[in-house]
Amino acid sequence: MDPAEIDVVFLSHIDGDHTGGLSTFLAANANVTVYLPASFPGEFKSEVKNAGAEVVEIHEPQMLFDNVFTTGELGHSKVEQSLAVMVGGLGVVVSGCAHPGIENMVDKARETTGGTRFLAIGGFHLFRSKDETIKEVIERLKRLGVEWAAPTHCSGGRARELFEEAFGEHYIKAGVGKVIDLSLLG
Repeated sequence: MDPAEIDVVFLSHIDGDHTGGLSTFLAANANVTVYLPASFPGEFKSEVKNAGAEVVEIHEPQMLFDNVFTTGELGHSKVEQSLAVMVGGLGVVVSGCAHPGIENMVDKARETTGGTRFLAIGGFHLFRSKDETIKEVIERLKRLGVEWAAPTHCSGGRARELFEEAFGEHYIKAGVGKVIDLSLLG
């Protein structure tokens, strides 16, 4: 992908594995708008502005563009936002690490978008969780309308196994470069 073709950057949270490449990207294309949690350190925000990008600080849930929403800042010790995109009748909730809990992020996306059916994709931060905890998260997600699940990043191998068991054909093995045709998810 050509960096010059990108005009929006959405940062979930401050962890280096989610922000570390931004300065290199901005060196190639600073003509972007960066949406980030307002709780990011002032020094970080200044560096982004000084590189030439526009910074939009997110506090509350809101629509960013037609059918594209942020959950706003969630969590306390690790503040994070997630992206929610409505495609037809399906809401796609994209999490970075889901430090505040993937079920809390989906719940906020549901409240913000008005959606009732969801695909949850991204890091679910369950890599140190016991089976019982993972199964409880799965049940909560299903009650919230998650019909499709694609745990990645910090979700953990055991969580992926349990999500695949629970969601069956509605489990998506995802990772960097994976293309998901949302029209097939009906």
